[in-house]
Amino acid sequence: MLDMSLPYDSWGDRYEQFGRKFHKDTLLEIPSGGPPPVQPKMLDHKKFRSLIELKGKDYLIQEGWLFSPMTWEAVKI
Repeated sequence: MLDMSLPYDSWGDRYEQFGRKFHKDTLLEIPSGGPPPVQPKMLDHKKFRSLIELKGKDYLIQEGWLFSPMTWEAVKI
């Protein structure tokens, strides 16, 4: 189930959080049928990203993953 206390991204009819996809209406995970998602090491500059503030710091969020806006490297929570 989607954890609303952690950062997440919104795309069309779903939410994305840490590479996992969730239904917007039920907040339940959409089964992928594959292996669990792995966090990318760097932000993909070709894909859409958003700037968010979390705990007083700025981050970039892309497909539900957090990245540093200075280095574009992955951030662990």
